[in-house]
Amino acid sequence: MPASLIPSLKTRNAFFFIDESGSKSSAGKYFVIGLAKTYRPGKLSWHLRNVKERYGVKGEMKFTKVKQDTLPAYKALISTAIGQNTLFGAFVL
Repeated sequence: MPASLIPSLKTRNAFFFIDESGSKSSAGKYFVIGLAKTYRPGKLSWHLRNVKERYGVKGEMKFTKVKQDTLPAYKALISTAIGQNTLFGAFVL
């Protein structure tokens, strides 16, 4: 392989967590694609698992399930992700 095609050890590779919500065939008006970008996916996942354990969350955290009693867990999840230099984005169609 030519040396020009081998990435440098100094190259930063981003990892994207992507999810969608809604459907063009559903009654909803919008289709949304959300993403979280990180350069340290293993470290981010570890921290987010710790948040889930601390708040006793089982399974997937869905924002449609936010209630007054679960709100602190969702706030901690977002705060932790931001603290790990995670960037967020969304496309709304």
